[in-house]
Amino acid sequence: MVIRFCINILFIVTLLSCKDTVAKKINNKSENSQVNEILEFVNYNERKSENGINIFYYENSLITIDYDRHTILGLKNNEELNLYEIIDFDLDLGELNLLKFRKNSTVLYLIELDNFTQRDYKVILYYNNILYNLGEFSYSFIEQKVTENTNLKFEVEINNNNLFISEINKTGNLFESHEFINSEKLNVKKSYKDYYNYLIEKDENKIPNSAGSIGDPEYVAKYIIFTKDANGILQINKEYLKYIQQNTSAKQNQYVLALEKYVTHEIIKYFNNESTWTEEELIKIIAYASNTTDPLFKKLWTKSPENWNDGMWGNILGFCYLAYNEQLWNKMVNQFEQENYYNLPHLKEMVHYAEQFDKFGPPDLIEN
Repeated sequence: MVIRFCINILFIVTLLSCKDTVAKKINNKSENSQVNEILEFVNYNERKSENGINIFYYENSLITIDYDRHTILGLKNNEELNLYEIIDFDLDLGELNLLKFRKNSTVLYLIELDNFTQRDYKVILYYNNILYNLGEFSYSFIEQKVTENTNLKFEVEINNNNLFISEINKTGNLFESHEFINSEKLNVKKSYKDYYNYLIEKDENKIPNSAGSIGDPEYVAKYIIFTKDANGILQINKEYLKYIQQNTSAKQNQYVLALEKYVTHEIIKYFNNESTWTEEELIKIIAYASNTTDPLFKKLWTKSPENWNDGMWGNILGFCYLAYNEQLWNKMVNQFEQENYYNLPHLKEMVHYAEQFDKFGPPDLIEN
């Protein structure tokens, strides 16, 4: 696995012998059995994304991961696909990957989330047909001033009551340890006879139009709306933006959130020198996207705050004003003015609206 930091982390998970801990389960083995297992890394055979669901195919199983207010983990080993809800891991904040380690019937999953400033890992253990949330650990790229990629691998060992996860690379002698006291047993939220039924249900929940759905929101936002032609010139699919403007409601806002997520990630990537867009192109993308998302946000978020993360999701210019004020804001507004706000009807108003944001979020107040 290629990763953007250079460090050795010794991550120790101590599992106490209390009622619902994995340590108790391990100790229930016979006295003659030796609990000392090295879990081997198992790479997935294939990965797909369908209807907003990330699907990881393994030889005898598949794992699904998607996000709907909370992270939903699906596990299919036999006939049924069982869904588990992980409420404290927000997949809407970065790029996703899955790492799997196995020894006999013991399986460890690391859900990896890369948000471009740090990499977070949610630790999930499958033991005796029960799924456990052990906790998480993370690594900040900014704090370590990372400047180059480094090959890194994980080693996983269960020894008596301890689970050890070690990150090992070619260089570096710095060690950091993390300790997790208890584990949380995850209960099945919902079961499906086959994962295709899950895909169908997700598809039925999409925003419909006369010709059906315009596609998976994240796919549309990342690959359809903003593209380059054969000469490398930025192209903007205005019909899709028009569709979003006409088909968004307070509760049906998947395309607004997906578009805001894509653009904010592109801003972060630009300032990390990872973007394929020039500064001028990025500002134009911000203009067209925010002219679509931000007026809808202002109009709708207070009507259904839970669908807009209490006003923290859906507004692009507010993000620019708060997160990149010194690096981007004045330069961006100057380009807007030079381009006569690209003749976009809402852009100038949304600039003034964004300037009212503070660290607590938008200026709108919900009347009780």
